[in-house]
Amino acid sequence: MLAFLQASPVLDESVIAAIRALAAPGDGDLFADIAEVFLADVPVQMLALHAAVAGNDLDAAWRLGHQLRGSALGIGAARMTVCCQALELAARAGSMSTLAVEVSQLDREVALARLQIERLIRS
Repeated sequence: MLAFLQASPVLDESVIAAIRALAAPGDGDLFADIAEVFLADVPVQMLALHAAVAGNDLDAAWRLGHQLRGSALGIGAARMTVCCQALELAARAGSMSTLAVEVSQLDREVALARLQIERLIRS
């Protein structure tokens, strides 16, 4: 999966363009508004995910992975979406060792998505 992730863009530009196209002229950057919420919410969800994994709570880990995947899909964080899906599968399979690996990969992808989103909304 790592090779696939590295070959894929961090952000899906078509999703970002579609979000921006929803705003009426003169309404500002809708993507920036949504991105601010994403950037505020994801760290909280990631802390909860780490706590779930540390507590061996597979159901909570699955639920948080699912929520994060929805957030990633909504903002166009393509690579983060893939990681969340893998995390959900690991949680459903009951594999704590695989889940820990997926959370570690998700940490990296969240950081990359955050950097690119911040660049987009600040430029």
